[in-house]
Amino acid sequence: MSMDALWKRCAEALRAEIGEKDYALWVEPLKVAPKTTQGSLTLNAPNQQFVKHVTENYLGQIQSFAKFASRGEAEQVLIQVPSDTPAIKEKKLRQQQLNPQFTFEQFFVGESNHMAFETARHVLENLGSSEHNPLFLYGSTGLGKTHLMHALGHEVQAEGKRVLYMTSEQFINQFVSSVRGDNVDAFKKKTRDCDLLLVDDIHMLAKKDKSSLEFLSLFNDLIASGKQLVLAADRYPSSMNDFDERLKSRFSWGLSVGVEPPDFDTRVGILTKKAERVSKQLPVDCAEFIARHVVANVRELEGALNKVVAVARFKDTPIDLPLVQNALKDIISIRQQTASLPNIQKVVSEHFGLNIKDMLGKKRTRAIARPRQIAMHIARKLTSLSYPDIGAAFGGRDHSTVMHAVDTIEKMIVDDHQVEQDYQQIMRLLER
Repeated sequence: MSMDALWKRCAEALRAEIGEKDYALWVEPLKVAPKTTQGSLTLNAPNQQFVKHVTENYLGQIQSFAKFASRGEAEQVLIQVPSDTPAIKEKKLRQQQLNPQFTFEQFFVGESNHMAFETARHVLENLGSSEHNPLFLYGSTGLGKTHLMHALGHEVQAEGKRVLYMTSEQFINQFVSSVRGDNVDAFKKKTRDCDLLLVDDIHMLAKKDKSSLEFLSLFNDLIASGKQLVLAADRYPSSMNDFDERLKSRFSWGLSVGVEPPDFDTRVGILTKKAERVSKQLPVDCAEFIARHVVANVRELEGALNKVVAVARFKDTPIDLPLVQNALKDIISIRQQTASLPNIQKVVSEHFGLNIKDMLGKKRTRAIARPRQIAMHIARKLTSLSYPDIGAAFGGRDHSTVMHAVDTIEKMIVDDHQVEQDYQQIMRLLER
């Protein structure tokens, strides 16, 4: 087996394990080195930070897959940064920012995301226009916000303009590093030297006072220069109560567009399109089966499809309904009773991007307490469990806590647009 073929098998196996987003960010950019020693698989990475992350998080899995797929011939996996000229390094760095798979052509448009898609296309035609600057995309994790941002970035880059994509975590880390290294001016130049700035997970900037202040300055400078900003978060701008009011108000300056969980037809379409991308035929009954049982978000859909594809390739057989049912039996067992308390907890935690352990734990931060209250309210509405039973299932809380949660969410559904929207989206997933 050639090293290219070996790596392809390893990468597909890893894709099924870690999910589409992490695969696209950390595995897909790895390439087999032109020269490799006998008994080892050598992979080229874009930079040392990349090597460090992959080594710490995925190297063990890659080595296990490589040893199994090569029948023990590939005993070692090496990850390195090839020697490049400064010009090549700069080109790679710019390419690395945007996922090559996240294009408008690869984005399946359905009822739940149609407005966000069309708005992004409109921004492309009117870059920097005040009516949609910033463009603020909001919605739960895994619904396609990042895909749309990257797609927009690709189109602007193709026009020869400068694009910078970063998560808010990267913004914070790079800003802090520039302060410690007495290199703030270089950081300011880098973040302002672009025609389009894309910042993902902007809600993570909350309570980071110095970084938020720097972002406020950056925001003002780019808007004043007619540059375009596109921001993405897990909630509507007016619901971001942990932010400085000045920054919170600026998030609402342009146009805010929500991305909702995909409906059944959209889920089927996404699965079909993703299967075509990996050169696998997905029969309609198989796509519909997956779409009925995987409902939370696009990322989970892709993960389920990756698992099916990996099983089909391992068995060297076409995809059919029995294969899909067997590959996804764990998911099916969880989803069979949609109104069960464990499934309510799972769907709510998925919607808000939380770990179930945190929702059931003792933390009382707003980002955890509110989803916990929503889950308690839904449990009371959809199950026959008593207040004490629900409290016991949420970390041993007493019945008065559950009663308070139910009353609070009942009022907020009427008074708070974001809570009402979150609640209705979750109910649609549970009452499908």
